[in-house]
Amino acid sequence: MDLSIHRPHNIGDILQQIMTITDQSLDEAQTRKHTLNCHRMKPALFQVLCEIKEKTG
Repeated sequence: MDLSIHRPHNIGDILQQIMTITDQSLDEAQTRKHTLNCHRMKPALFQVLCEIKEKTG
């Protein structure tokens, strides 16, 4: 399977994939999880999500 087809190009795409992961089959979800884990913006997204959690928690 060519993962480049599903590779998100911006934070909005990454967040959309996270929000829709429950609507996917297990294979699709695992593929997207792998893609997200390998994405170059993952550390930045994680940091932003942690900051949101701190501010709302």
